[in-house]
Amino acid sequence: MRDKQSLVNLEKAVTADSNYEWTEVKGRRALGRLKSSSTFAKWETRFARVQERPNTVFFTTELEGATLQVEVRATHGQAAPHQITIKMADDSALPPQVFPRLRITPVFDQMSQDFKSPVIQFHLGIFEESAWKEPFLSRPRPGRKGRPDWEYAMWAARYVSACRQDARRPIARLTKEHANHTESKLRAILNKARNRGLLTATPQKGVAGGRLTKRALQLLQENRSLIDDDLIREHLEDEEK
Repeated sequence: MRDKQSLVNLEKAVTADSNYEWTEVKGRRALGRLKSSSTFAKWETRFARVQERPNTVFFTTELEGATLQVEVRATHGQAAPHQITIKMADDSALPPQVFPRLRITPVFDQMSQDFKSPVIQFHLGIFEESAWKEPFLSRPRPGRKGRPDWEYAMWAARYVSACRQDARRPIARLTKEHANHTESKLRAILNKARNRGLLTATPQKGVAGGRLTKRALQLLQENRSLIDDDLIREHLEDEEK
């Protein structure tokens, strides 16, 4: 069984991943992959049990009437295939004509995309926790699920803090504190935060400002394991005053 911190980290990985979501199977919560998250019509990923073979993921698909399975492990911090297994559906011997027709390159192309998946990286033991703090960088394309409200609440909180520290140029301050974010990108994020009811309007046109809404504060509280502790503490303490 995984320890408590490991389970917390898995929750973070699922939140950051556009390929996976929690579902309910026979009354129990299970991790499921979205059907639209691969280029193959049939593409399965299985995570080895911790006791069975830690930090191992199995990728399975069908090619030329045969089942192809690739066992992947993390080597020196990088995901890499360790074993490839090919079987016919009826367990018969592989016919000679199968081998020239097997096209492995598309399979490895799909796997290379999956190696960027937070959930898969978690199971391989190579995902950096710090990346969860910046979902707009670690997951620039959120996929069908879209971005959850807590990610916009986090930036709304950062913006309100920046306004307190530099009321004239809070956006510029944020770009200095958070590398790889442009002013135009942050303005777009904050506009969405306002549209989602997480940040109030500015006091007047052309003037920076705004306050976190009760919904934003609730999201900060609910997702505090995903957000910088100091930021959470600052805004929740302000609410209690």
